[in-house]
Amino acid sequence: PGHGTPTVILFGRDRAPVGDTVRTVMGIKGEPATPADASKGLVWSAIVSQVDHAGSENEWVSVSGTPRETFAKHPWSIGGGGAAELRDSLDASAPQSLATKNADIGFLVITGEDNCLLLEPDVASRFGLSMTVPIGDGEALRDWTCETDLECFWPYDPLGADLDPTALHSYLNILWPYRAILKGRKAFGIPVEQKGLRWWDIREVYRERLKAPLSITFAFVATHNHFVLDRGGKVFNRSAPVIKLPAGATEDDHLALLGLLNSSTACFWMKQVFHNK
Repeated sequence: PGHGTPTVILFGRDRAPVGDTVRTVMGIKGEPATPADASKGLVWSAIVSQVDHAGSENEWVSVSGTPRETFAKHPWSIGGGGAAELRDSLDASAPQSLATKNADIGFLVITGEDNCLLLEPDVASRFGLSMTVPIGDGEALRDWTCETDLECFWPYDPLGADLDPTALHSYLNILWPYRAILKGRKAFGIPVEQKGLRWWDIREVYRERLKAPLSITFAFVATHNHFVLDRGGKVFNRSAPVIKLPAGATEDDHLALLGLLNSSTACFWMKQVFHNK
């Protein structure tokens, strides 16, 4: 009680399986309050009294004999009250997945040093700096929109191609005091300059994902599903990965997918499948 992470208690024997099912006690509700005596808690008492009775259910737990193959791969969906069965039904009825649509899912940019390379728009204006682009993070993605007040230093053209350093005079003047910090960045343990990057570059720019303007981005640390359609002109950092549909996908294709991803059905499915962040 009081521990926020869902807990799984496993009991097993060091022997070959002797049955086709595994007795499973699935949680429905947590303790309403921390009990004075943990062994007398409502949930624990329900587990103890019902574990030997497959098919039983109350407001705290439900008990079943789950097919052994269900636990042969992750993720496990062991929510009680029919949650696991509903998730299985959704999986079985889905005509296709994002994988079958050849969707590309991943990061767009990782600066490697946000404190140096992200700034507020009025700062860029005060320095007369035009080589910036709006950048969104996971916190900015809520209610179908991206409300960001951050800019990212951007020494590239709109598709991420390098600009001639002679055109970066004001850009480099601003970053010059931070060059030691920027040179010290590492990507997978390798200093940026050893990877062929210039000290002022963004550490990682996934240029293929910049070619098509339409993206669906999402907050990857959030309590609920927050997906947003971006029509171009922004980039997104590591806390807001993007989904890129194949070339030729229309805005209507993106909106159809966006509606599904933001739906309550998708929210339920994600809570069964994803880590709770």
